[in-house]
Amino acid sequence: MMWEKALEGKLDDIDIRIVNMLLEDGRMSDKEMADQLHLSKTAVRMRRMRLQRLGYIKFVGLLVLQNIELEYADVLVRISARAEEGEIQRLIEQLTSDETIYEVTEYLGGRDLLVRMFDRNKLNMKRHLQKIMRDNSIVESIDVLPAVRSYKAWGVKLNHSE
Repeated sequence: MMWEKALEGKLDDIDIRIVNMLLEDGRMSDKEMADQLHLSKTAVRMRRMRLQRLGYIKFVGLLVLQNIELEYADVLVRISARAEEGEIQRLIEQLTSDETIYEVTEYLGGRDLLVRMFDRNKLNMKRHLQKIMRDNSIVESIDVLPAVRSYKAWGVKLNHSE
């Protein structure tokens, strides 16, 4: 599997197996994992807690936006080359504090940030993005890519309600 190759040398085989089990079923109990790994429940719990403490794994609920008929989009942001570090950090803080934005990722190359957002409708998203642009003169341009459907998110295949 891909995870084994990517994590080789960073995590041992047991930790990789724990990660794979949790990717498959994030609600899997320590006892269930212990039974499959032929380890004690305590050993598995200690390993899982260590992975969490190190920030290697984090348990989150994945809201399937399309199944509750919410609009969502990827927004590619170009920041002015003249922007100062403090201005950039203020923009990132504003974006990460915004409840309708569920991901902010920094990039190299033609775009500086990927912002993923959702709302009840496209008009609300448009108004929200216009406000962000007005409030931040360092934002040079944005490209909005409205999503139609997601098939996989964070390693999880998504079921679709039609």
